[in-house]
Amino acid sequence: MGKIALEKIELYGNHGAYESERKIRQKFVVSLSFEYDFESAAKDDDLTKTVNYEEVVAICKDILAIPRRLLETLVVSIAEKIRDNYPNAANISVTLSKPQVQMGIKLETVKVSYHIA
Repeated sequence: MGKIALEKIELYGNHGAYESERKIRQKFVVSLSFEYDFESAAKDDDLTKTVNYEEVVAICKDILAIPRRLLETLVVSIAEKIRDNYPNAANISVTLSKPQVQMGIKLETVKVSYHIA
């Protein structure tokens, strides 16, 4: 069993609790990891036996393309879609950061994380 991680994927979307936030295209940063048995893929140097990183990024892009009120909705959706596409993935962790929070105060970032065992 190995661990795969994709860190700091920069994507854009229209998400936020308030309608005014959803009108503004904002940057979001996704980091995720999960355990996966890729020994056979490694021995055969065969991409079809492991996780295609482009597919994982596409999952993130597709989910962030739909405006949501809650960051929590986004991280749960990403984790569940990874689990659906890669049923052998274990200990899936997803963190979503919103670095340009629109709250009228100085706040570097908001992060929400979710884990599926």
